[in-house]
Amino acid sequence: MIGDVLTTSILFEALKKEFPKAQLHYLVMKHTTPVIKNNPFIDRVFIIDNDKDSSITKILKTEGYDIIVDSYSKVATGLLSLKIGAKKRIGYKKWYSWLTYNLAYSPIPKSKNGVALAIENRFQLISSFAEQIDYSITPKIYITEEEKQAVRKKMEASDLDFNKPIFMLNVLGSSEDKTYPLHYFAELTDTIVKHTPHAQLLFNYIPSQLESANAIYDKCKPETQQQIFFDLYGNSLREFIILTSFCTALIGNEGGAVNMAKAVNVPTFAIFSPWVRTETWAIEKEHTTNKAIHLKQFFPELFTDYKRKAFHKRQAELYKKFTPDLISPKLNSFLDNLK
Repeated sequence: MIGDVLTTSILFEALKKEFPKAQLHYLVMKHTTPVIKNNPFIDRVFIIDNDKDSSITKILKTEGYDIIVDSYSKVATGLLSLKIGAKKRIGYKKWYSWLTYNLAYSPIPKSKNGVALAIENRFQLISSFAEQIDYSITPKIYITEEEKQAVRKKMEASDLDFNKPIFMLNVLGSSEDKTYPLHYFAELTDTIVKHTPHAQLLFNYIPSQLESANAIYDKCKPETQQQIFFDLYGNSLREFIILTSFCTALIGNEGGAVNMAKAVNVPTFAIFSPWVRTETWAIEKEHTTNKAIHLKQFFPELFTDYKRKAFHKRQAELYKKFTPDLISPKLNSFLDNLK
């Protein structure tokens, strides 16, 4: 959800470039707002607690929108689009889209403009009225100097040395089926310290993930543990983003954290779950600074008949094949390039 909100924010920059006088509003859930804070292309943000919040309908109807673009395209947001009553309602093609939208697009299976599918498919939503889409636009997060200084003081208080590499490790995915096995991740963490002995490591986790984060820490070698600043983490999503902006790179499980790191121009090394397609979030031309690692790169024969649901059921079996010895050479190469 957070990554989706961040990715969709590209539409605001694209539309402001072509329609500088247009009023652009964004309806988002409360927990996602840190990724769009200070965005200069968004004129107004409406915030709800969940997508079933009916109180927002009356408020939005008074705005008199000409166009609604529903990048979420769930039943609840589709019905909201219909109730608001804009002349043009755009979303993705679903079984209910004949009712909720008067223009619906099927997701593009292969990029036509050399960008990740998550970006390509969002730009498709505005293609019927925007004629000068700049496909080079990428998601961006805007941080103030005051925010950076406040977090820097916190990092300094933890004795981080800004003259040495700082790596943010996304040790856990958004769910178990998107999380690289913990003992495998510990081995990769050892690889980082072996390659870069003076590396300083931060773990990205939330309080509910403390047990799993501790499990990875405990499986690391003693010399690796000495380089981990385990208690230094973001107390909020916004603080995590700012912490990451100071890092040399973000390494770990693919997900929202990777997209946020890219949005503050931090190089990323993302390990994809075997059942998730890299094409959705990663593009080939990024690979000089951002690496996307997938089991398919090592065992292409396993993916000749890819079906998302079937592969999702097999994710535990496939993760076992995705051993650290496959990833380590690519990780070392990534670390070399950072120098």
